[in-house]
Amino acid sequence: MSIIASCSTDHTLSPVALRILRSSSWTGNFSQLKKVIRLAVSKSSERIIRQEITEALSSFVNDDLQPC
Repeated sequence: MSIIASCSTDHTLSPVALRILRSSSWTGNFSQLKKVIRLAVSKSSERIIRQEITEALSSFVNDDLQPC
């Protein structure tokens, strides 16, 4: 089962969004990828596009950089 399918059966990735995900450095591995996709799914209606992916990535990075 894909990560997107586990979040929603109504969402798909645009080719640009997929390229962004593939070209990103996943320091948190699968866990980080899942969080980014879940956040993008929560912000999109059906098709996950560049904007949702870049916002999710920047949100994750910003959250990750916050002091403890």
